Order: sequence, then C-alpha cells, then structure tokens
Amino acid sequence: MQELLKELRSLPERFRDFWQKNVGIFEPVINFLLKNYGLEAIDFPDVRQEEKRLSETYKYQMESLLNLVNKLGFRSIYVLIDKPDETEQTGNDPQATYRLIQPMVRDLELLGLKGYGFKFFLWDKVEEYHRDDARPDRVPQYQLNWKRMALQKVLTLRLQFFSGGSISSFRELVAEDPGFDIDVTLGLMAYGSPRNLIRICERVFAVQAENNSDASNIDVNSLDQGVLNYCEQYSLQTYSEDTLREVQRVGRELFTVNYAANDVFKISQNAARTKITGWNKLGLTRQIGTITVDTSKRPLNFYCIVDPAVVRLIHRTSSLSDFIKARWLPCSYCQTDNLMDIGLFPDENIPTCRECGRNLI
Repeated sequence: MQELLKELRSLPERFRDFWQKNVGIFEPVINFLLKNYGLEAIDFPDVRQEEKRLSETYKYQMESLLNLVNKLGFRSIYVLIDKPDETEQTGNDPQATYRLIQPMVRDLELLGLKGYGFKFFLWDKVEEYHRDDARPDRVPQYQLNWKRMALQKVLTLRLQFFSGGSISSFRELVAEDPGFDIDVTLGLMAYGSPRNLIRICERVFAVQAENNSDASNIDVNSLDQGVLNYCEQYSLQTYSEDTLREVQRVGRELFTVNYAANDVFKISQNAARTKITGWNKLGLTRQIGTITVDTSKRPLNFYCIVDPAVVRLIHRTSSLSDFIKARWLPCSYCQTDNLMDIGLFPDENIPTCRECGRNLI
C-alpha cells in the first residue's frame, strides 16, 4: 500500500488533470490514506465543489469504491443522511432543508446503485416539499411515530440505567402522590418525541433545584412548574410568539371558524379562516370533522389544537392534576391521546378522536 501511494504522489501533470476532471470524488480518500501512512498529501488542482455534479463519472467511482470495500471484507456501503435541517443554511426552514437533499432523493439511479443503501432521517415538515418528487413505488417512506407507551418504556429504561436499577418510574422520585399517573403524563406531554421526554424531565429537575436544592425528592409544585416551563420553552421554539399569542386568545382547544371570527378576533370569517389555515400548516391545529349547530344551516368545520404543550399553556391556570383529569381521553381504537374538553362539543354532536374519528364515549 505504501509503495502504491508513493507512486500516486509522482503522477505526471497530464494524469493529474484527468484525475481532477473525472475522478475528483477520490481526492479526500487518497489524501486520508496518505495522512494515515505519514505521507504528504497530493496537491491536486482546486475544484469548486458546487461544480462537481453527481454524473455518470461519480456513480462509476462509487462503484469502484464499493469494489474496494468488498476486497476489504465489507459487503455494502450505507449512506446515512441525518439532521439536514440543523445546518446554518437550513435551520428551521423546511423548504431550504429539502433543497439541500433534493438532488439525491430524486435521483433513482443513485439510490438504486447495487451495494449501496441510502437512508434519510428527515423533519416531517419536509414532506410537503418532497411530495412532488416522491416515488414510494421505488423508494419506501416510513414515519417514525412514538406511542405514549413506548415513551414510558424509554423513561423506565433510562431511570433504571442511571439509578443502577433502583428506580423504575418517575413517580418514585416525587415526594407525594399528585393524584394522577406521572409517567403517563410525561409520556403524553412529550408528544411522540423521546427528545421532548428528556427535556421535560430536565426542566422538572431544574425547577426543583431552584426551589429547594437540598430536597431528596421532587415536590408536586416543582413537577407542575417544570412541565409548564417546558411547554413555554418548547412552544416558543416550535411556533412564533405571535402565533402562540393568538392561539391562547382562542382560550380553548376546540373551536370553529365562526367562534374565532366572531367571539375572539372580531374579524371576518375569511380572515379567521386564513389564520386557522396557517396554524394547520404549522401542525398546531387540525380539522377533526364537522359539527351541527342551531345557528347554522350547514355543518361547520371543527378544529382541534393537537399539540399538548400548547393546550397546557391555554389552561395554565389549572393545576397539572386538574388539567389531565379534565381533558385526557385516550382512544381505545388507535391509542391516540386526545387532550380536549368534550363539553366543548355542542349538544347532539358525539365527541370523536382527533386521529381516527371514532367515538370517544
């Protein structure tokens, strides 16, 4: 190998030009090997990365790279693309995020290269931009959804690990019984995200430390404050401050366009509908069906705030115990955790699950 690399360093200029034009993808590989063997890097002519197209030449070189790793005892190469929305150029912008990975996800020839596997871990908000390019018949798509029970399992395993097996539930850390299942509530408020679950617990510990750092257990007030602090922090990071202010003005998790227009914002129905459409696009609200009321000849679209953190902020004056007892309605069919006051359904309208539409009672 050392002899081969020494020969590469003495390539004639004409061959370097050919390499730079046709084989540029191997530049970092060769120089990495040279560095590992204590040799000087090859001084290839500079090539602007944005001009290097994923052409037939590059795919050929990828096939050559596969042949190399096959000889080293590996059967395949997996390319994992993760966190494209967290770069400086794409942060918190789903359209910019999709533009970054679009050349790859729409190139079926690239994704179908023998011996290669491509896996993209993408923000769910990228989906609407990918829809026109999607080829589910050729490239399978999967949604990673965490049910509350799975999150509770995650919480149990982490507590067991970090306590050396002595603690299996968050309830064991709380000084008194709060009147509701703490572990269920933490899983519910995490809204399908293990990362959110950890953030909630971190805020609870932080608030307890601020209230009484000498306590050997978490008190119920610190638990309530910690969850509420998380909801504020998470909601501001996920939605704009103006959006949160408007949604909190609505004051309830179930509403119609008529209610938002006439009773809350005092604006036209078209203007209210535009607001709600924007909330829907953010994933903050969702239409969960229609309802019939005496004041309208036609059924009205019924909307629900689906993010539990925002629902908690709307009802922040209620204790966490009262909040959960009054609004948590798990669907027996699809296991969706509905957070809604069924008293907001008008008379003669049956409360339904926001996900599957089946009766909750």
